[in-house]
Amino acid sequence: WANDLNPASIAALRDATTLNKVEPYIRAFNTDGHKFIHQCAQDLLALSKSGGNEVSIPSKQPRMSRSAAVRPPPVPPTEIAIPQTISHFVMNLPASALTFLPAFRGLYAGHEELFAPHTETKLPMVHVHCFSTKSDDNVKEGIEISGIVSEMLGVEMQFEGAVEKVEGDPRKRKEAVGEVAEGKVRVHDVRDVAPLKRMFCASFRIPAEVAFAKV
Repeated sequence: WANDLNPASIAALRDATTLNKVEPYIRAFNTDGHKFIHQCAQDLLALSKSGGNEVSIPSKQPRMSRSAAVRPPPVPPTEIAIPQTISHFVMNLPASALTFLPAFRGLYAGHEELFAPHTETKLPMVHVHCFSTKSDDNVKEGIEISGIVSEMLGVEMQFEGAVEKVEGDPRKRKEAVGEVAEGKVRVHDVRDVAPLKRMFCASFRIPAEVAFAKV
């Protein structure tokens, strides 16, 4: 599920999915981001109840060799189940993405049974990009960003610690989006933007008191 308020961006995404033959995996939307956060969660829940939560991927059929007397049987398509719940939200509009965090309140209100401890499914991770100043170790910025996350969510979240620089390092990028302790915010340094400005990404798991809040 992908969303952008810019129609041209969504048109380009749809063209790219067609060109790369990945239409079954991607659903593009052109709507307000605040509404989209709840919409995509509700869409997956509805799909799981409708029986339409599978994507059929055509398999590559074996070629018949000239020496073969019998054509090999066709390979059936691969069926991939669409998850019932969201695993990750990536918010990549750094100028304003933090202001969308209040929209996560009540995301799964009334659906506590879908998540731990009732099942093995954890609440979604959020990866929100933002701008801030920069310092030698960016710890001050990490604390400030975590404070904004707390304010936007309405619950206390703690900065995890050091800010890791991940620019140009695929291994560190993978580690940066890994498991984050409950109630913690992991902030990693994405890239330089200007002499006194850097882009960061704050990652955290949505707290239960936010996801299940009655709104």
